[in-house]
Amino acid sequence: FLDEDYDVSVDIFSFGVVLMEMLCCRVANADGFLMRLPQFKFRVLLPEFRASLPASCPPALATLAEQCVSFEPRERPEIHAIVRTLEAESVGRVDSDLLPPLTPAPYHEGVVLKRNRRGKRSWAEKWFIVDHDHLHYTDLPPRWQQQQQNAGWRCTLPPISSLSLRECRIWKTMEMPELRFNVIDSNWKIKRELQALSKRELELWMELINQGIDYANQLYAREHDLPNNSTSASGSNSSRPSRSSTSKPRPQRTKANSDAAPRKPRRSRGSSVAAGFDEPPETPETAEDRADEVYLWLKQIGFQRYAATLKAKGFASLDFIREVRPLSLCSKRLVS
Repeated sequence: FLDEDYDVSVDIFSFGVVLMEMLCCRVANADGFLMRLPQFKFRVLLPEFRASLPASCPPALATLAEQCVSFEPRERPEIHAIVRTLEAESVGRVDSDLLPPLTPAPYHEGVVLKRNRRGKRSWAEKWFIVDHDHLHYTDLPPRWQQQQQNAGWRCTLPPISSLSLRECRIWKTMEMPELRFNVIDSNWKIKRELQALSKRELELWMELINQGIDYANQLYAREHDLPNNSTSASGSNSSRPSRSSTSKPRPQRTKANSDAAPRKPRRSRGSSVAAGFDEPPETPETAEDRADEVYLWLKQIGFQRYAATLKAKGFASLDFIREVRPLSLCSKRLVS
């Protein structure tokens, strides 16, 4: 498009995206993961990727993935450097026969909003406890506000329900309200629909639950003498992925969690709906359209109906596209 050249950096970028998918056990452009949007000039948002990494991910591989998807092609590594990094990481892991130290066992308790699984599915305040490799909840303790001021105080009420965190993961997407997140199991079934009381509480609970997931998976691996790079024997990705190298993410939703994650309309081959937009109706082409470079560019990939939507968001010309190299990859990602 636009007669601009591209080179091997296209393949380096694609490799980086695939590496991110492998490290996080998630699929790009699915469930809000690695959604490259025009308002961000189709950049890969690194904070989202880092939040989805498991604690067991080798730092060298995470850094390599980030370098490969650099916005500027000249900042992406050469293929020889990529091979050397992968070989060095492979040798380092093969030579290591010792299990890594366990993630510190977390303990925390406090108030979290929980959505009921049945009936009107309303939200209610519950007392949640992250205790090592389990997540418990019970009713609010009497005078808990005053009790929390006492150092060492812990809730003594019996748990209503307990959830083993092994092979679980946190599911948090950009489409969800800011303070909400879900805990799902290895089959992508929602086990807990939760909402924190504040952004600070959200970050705290997500970090502690992720810590509990890491602890549970590492403990299981140690007890069952699994290899260093495997924490589960069967398939099990967030904000962090489920800790498994054999699972395959399932973008389809089950009936049990259809209320929490509405099913997206199925797309037929040859048609597409741009992420985040309602599909506008087809309109006859006008002389003004034929003179509009945005319309003509979108027409080449079958997206001309989105020209008005794109221009309404401030993209009145192709200047924002010219800043993104290579353009063929940009268009490919927009179509997918």
